[in-house]
Amino acid sequence: MEEVTKKIEEGNGDVLKTLARAVHAIHGRRDPDLEQEAFIRTLEAFRKTEHVAHPEALMWKVVRDTVADHWRTCHRNRLEDMAGVPDDLAAERPAVEDAIDRRQRIDDLHTAIARLGCDVRGPVYLHYVEGYPVATIARLYGKSSSAVKMALHRGRRRLERMCEKRRPKVAR
Repeated sequence: MEEVTKKIEEGNGDVLKTLARAVHAIHGRRDPDLEQEAFIRTLEAFRKTEHVAHPEALMWKVVRDTVADHWRTCHRNRLEDMAGVPDDLAAERPAVEDAIDRRQRIDDLHTAIARLGCDVRGPVYLHYVEGYPVATIARLYGKSSSAVKMALHRGRRRLERMCEKRRPKVAR
């Protein structure tokens, strides 16, 4: 653990490139300020933690959380900036009911993922909820990328069947 922390503190080129690539992969574009924030948060996370079994997984989690915080902040700022815009020029904001419905669907999806078999639950959660790439999940589980892709495919099929059972039948 000290070795990884030391590499981060020294600004090791490989670590910095990996962080920059992770930010780009999740954020969708290069953002030096966001890369710097991810670097600082990653360093803090490694300093706080005594033992991490998978340092790269921790780095990906920190980067994902940093990008998510960035998106939340950007979205919040955009809404605050719109406060002075006349109502006839501003787009409609989603109704409270839409937000509640969306939250309920997300909760239902998390419940469905928790009910998946253990063979697919982990890969589905790591890939679709935590945002880990297939290659990283394959390394974490000690499996090939194609095995992880197959687990993801099976997990999607099972989730689809679970959702179909919940959907109300429409009379024709």
